[in-house]
Amino acid sequence: MIFKGSRYEGNYLYYDEEYGVSYLSPLDKNIPPHPSDFVYQYKAGDRLDILAKEFYGNPQKKWIILLANPQYATELDIKVGDILNIPNPERMDIR
Repeated sequence: MIFKGSRYEGNYLYYDEEYGVSYLSPLDKNIPPHPSDFVYQYKAGDRLDILAKEFYGNPQKKWIILLANPQYATELDIKVGDILNIPNPERMDIR
């Protein structure tokens, strides 16, 4: 399965025959907060890929931070001073 182990696992891939395009169903998964998670205040110059590299050792895991903060549709919605929930890598079985 192409999505196995990814954030898209369990989502559906659709094909629009009329327009000849494929698309994924929207992600409706959120990661609920946990007492072991980190609380992080977003600073000027921060990016989710940099935070993912710092917390998870892999910049491609930035989607974990975004799913843990469902108040933001995209990284561009995050402003300096906003408080982010960063899931603990041990509970997410990331490292």
